[in-house]
Amino acid sequence: MTTTRQIEIFVKVAELESVRAAAEQLDVSQPTISKHLKALERNVGGQLFERKRGHRVSLSPLGREVLADARRSLSARKRIHQTQRQEGPASRPTIFVRGFMSEWVKSHFAALQEAGLPADTNFVLVDDREDILTRIRSTPWSMSVFRSMEIIDPAGLRSSVLRTETLSLYASVEMAAALAAGKLAPEEVEFLHYARRNVADGWSAKLLEAAGLAQARWVAAPQFIELVIQQVAEGKGLGMFLDWHVRDAVATGQLTRITPDCELAYLMLIGHQSVDQSLLGRMAQVFINHR
Repeated sequence: MTTTRQIEIFVKVAELESVRAAAEQLDVSQPTISKHLKALERNVGGQLFERKRGHRVSLSPLGREVLADARRSLSARKRIHQTQRQEGPASRPTIFVRGFMSEWVKSHFAALQEAGLPADTNFVLVDDREDILTRIRSTPWSMSVFRSMEIIDPAGLRSSVLRTETLSLYASVEMAAALAAGKLAPEEVEFLHYARRNVADGWSAKLLEAAGLAQARWVAAPQFIELVIQQVAEGKGLGMFLDWHVRDAVATGQLTRITPDCELAYLMLIGHQSVDQSLLGRMAQVFINHR
């Protein structure tokens, strides 16, 4: 499904001939720009840009063919959006989702449809820096799966707790052994933290302190969780992960927990007041039953 955001990003990059400049104007990260462009390229069936190191981004032959249609489509979508804003809330639901959770959320779509979610539901990727609760408040018929340090009941929104999760501190087996033997001092250790997800800082600080590693040096982790897991497994630093997410890496000996301490996280389904409470409840049950 081609989204308005994908088209908007494509047109902006084509106009500016620069991914970096487009990211700055749209206030999103360059990886987010690339992710949307790749999704659009999959939809249109080919490469839209020719990229050469040291040169400005240029349209491919397919990109030149698509650009005019993209501009017309974007203009039409904006007119429709403006009309909907004037007439009142749209009835087409929107699910905001972080990139690292998108596949998990979409894997439940068939069951969510059986629970009453319309087939034309719009999935919108949200940049890690964006406040999802703010997006939900400003978007009728919207909702999101939201992870929090505590159970929250946001004013003016509907909410339901899906499950309680645990987060722990992990390292490679070799680094864990070096720490246990005193061969590595806390200040010599790097902690790969999610610089774009401020909500994770509270959990991270508590786990590092519990492990006696409060003096570890915080360095920015890659944006994609798979790369963070890989770097930790290679001994490049410590990482904080949801225990269920790294179960296989632990089983194969790539990662090990540093201490038995863990922190709790609450996975919640948050919805705009316009979302029917019974529908939200049925959707919550789908996520609870289909892990």
